[in-house]
Amino acid sequence: YAIWLGGARVGTAHETERWSPAGVILQRTEAMRFLRGSVPVAIATVIEITADPSLAPSRVSWTERAQTTRHAEAQRDATGWILVDDTGQLGAIRLPAAAIPAELAPLFVRRDGRFAGPVFLPARGFAAGDGRIEPIAPRRLIAQLAVNTVGTAPAPGAANAAPRAIAEATIDLGDDAMPIRVVDGEGVIATRITASDAAIAFRPVDLLAATSIPLTGSPSETSPAKLSASTEAGTARPLRASTLGAAGRAGRPSDESHGAAASPRIVRSSDESHGAVADPRAGRSPGEASSALLGSRGATAGSSSAHVRRIVLDGDLPVPSLPGQAPQVTPDGMELALSPRLAGGLPPGPPGTDRTREIITLVANVHRRIAPDLAAAPSSARSATAATAGDCTTFALAYAALASTRGIPTRIITGFRIDGDRLVRHRWAISWAGGAWIAIDAAFGAVPAGGDLIGLAVHTADDVGLLAGEAALTHVRAARWK
Repeated sequence: YAIWLGGARVGTAHETERWSPAGVILQRTEAMRFLRGSVPVAIATVIEITADPSLAPSRVSWTERAQTTRHAEAQRDATGWILVDDTGQLGAIRLPAAAIPAELAPLFVRRDGRFAGPVFLPARGFAAGDGRIEPIAPRRLIAQLAVNTVGTAPAPGAANAAPRAIAEATIDLGDDAMPIRVVDGEGVIATRITASDAAIAFRPVDLLAATSIPLTGSPSETSPAKLSASTEAGTARPLRASTLGAAGRAGRPSDESHGAAASPRIVRSSDESHGAVADPRAGRSPGEASSALLGSRGATAGSSSAHVRRIVLDGDLPVPSLPGQAPQVTPDGMELALSPRLAGGLPPGPPGTDRTREIITLVANVHRRIAPDLAAAPSSARSATAATAGDCTTFALAYAALASTRGIPTRIITGFRIDGDRLVRHRWAISWAGGAWIAIDAAFGAVPAGGDLIGLAVHTADDVGLLAGEAALTHVRAARWK
């Protein structure tokens, strides 16, 4: 399969089946090659599945080679799947015995014409959910995935909900009843190709540019006194994420665009003179030369933190009322007021003493340990705790882990950051500081952050949360200043 994003090829996947009287060994090998800004990135992934003749799997292994090599293996017994990675046993049974790896689902479709049941995604931290693949026309099927949220903490103010469909893909089948074309909700396309076509070299594309949203018009500013920060938060709707089967994309090109920050500054929220404390490290990270340094109170350089800027989004999603933004549905689209002074509309956490300075210290600790590196391997909640290099996801997860150990309620935000005349994908955090929720952009050292951030999804720091958060990014089609 050739893997495409934004009209450009970003990788190649090879799938093989080795059948014997004992069953089948299915192997999927992916080689992803792209740029993040000017930084070249190469990720090689191998997923191997052992199943009996009835397609009941017994073993799944996953290996990823980027700057480092990571490996995990899951084995099934009568009670369920036990997951072990290269750091040792991850704990008790993590997955139900009936769950299958998503890469095995196309073989069920070839045999039965459809599929329904629990699945897990080896390349996404073995996140589990409920999968369904059904025909909608001759040789065309729709695949949907509902990621399980059981065992994960809900977003602030959200009720515990049943799993919901957040992934969708369209699958076209060939004469052999196997996929020849898969288009997922993130705009990634996998097309079956010949071995000779697979050997043809391709020029890597910049994913920062390919996944960015153009921002048109010019900004104008209004006084925050004219705006109510208590705008009602939108209700969530089903979001898309990675797909079942051939479009599993272990390399995850669409979520590789989160850029790490350059030369960050820590901003003291309690300092009303807006004095910023510069990080001791100088220089910008590769691919981020156009990113403005954050100025006082987390606003982008050149914008006044005492004013509110407005953006109108064109898309099919509600936007939550988070610290730093106030959404409002208008005839023109989803209008967002942006300022670090906006409190958002999340339900309050438990009352307590002001922990803002403690949060600032945690962000500083993250910056002492982690160097911005756009070529670093994708981070998980586990790997970020010990990471020494990474992108904005690494910074956000590392901060969230430290905040969690201090008992500071924290959630991860997935959305966009304003970067000149475009919106680039970005991650940051929100924390309850004792009297208010505040935004923390650890990648840029902004406490509180805001004014240049557009949050689309509030989620937990685990792999399931990250998967759900990424899906929200695909629902924004255009953006303009108001």
